[in-house]
Amino acid sequence: MSARIRIKSLKGDQKAEAYLTNAKIYLENHGATPELISTLEQLYNSALTKNIPSKLTQSERLALLAVKYFASPGGTGADVHTQTKLARYVQSWFKRSGKDIKNIDTPVALEAEQLLRTLSKKKRWDVILGLINGTVTLAQAKEEAQKKKPRERKAKTGAKPRKHSKKAKEEAPATLAPAPEVTATPVEEKTASGGEEEASKEAEAVAEQIIAEGLV
Repeated sequence: MSARIRIKSLKGDQKAEAYLTNAKIYLENHGATPELISTLEQLYNSALTKNIPSKLTQSERLALLAVKYFASPGGTGADVHTQTKLARYVQSWFKRSGKDIKNIDTPVALEAEQLLRTLSKKKRWDVILGLINGTVTLAQAKEEAQKKKPRERKAKTGAKPRKHSKKAKEEAPATLAPAPEVTATPVEEKTASGGEEEASKEAEAVAEQIIAEGLV
């Protein structure tokens, strides 16, 4: 991971290169696409070669604003709000503090800067790329910035069992306990032979009583 450059300690043309370096470091560390970084670098270098603000295309203006913003995401500085003297050249915009550049570092660009802030927080690098290369308008970028990020579904693995409320438990039908198993007690049955023996004994007793009483 490259170390950021302390821009305040630099002078002259070195500042412009330091802004680009710090912006690239920020974008790489925050997951920006290589296409976005490459496009920004090309447009930024193109703007520096033209140097005169009136000759810049809209994409080059936005690239300058984006590089300066991502080099220091806290904002492009107090110049945006104070409307100080306009810089005649792009290089002087970087060299001197207290200078604005028309349509780039003035309140006109505040909306674009706010979009860069919001879209970068949402990792919408695709929209930022479209805004810079001209395939996405400011209105479209604003609409994308206002969209809410879809909620991610919670993973099912490791989910806790669903708790039932006390009310649901009370309304649930009571479960009857299974009836105890009844074991039949075996009934003693008189055998046929046992019944015959008792009958013969009774007959003998009657016969003995008749003889004793002299009834025969």
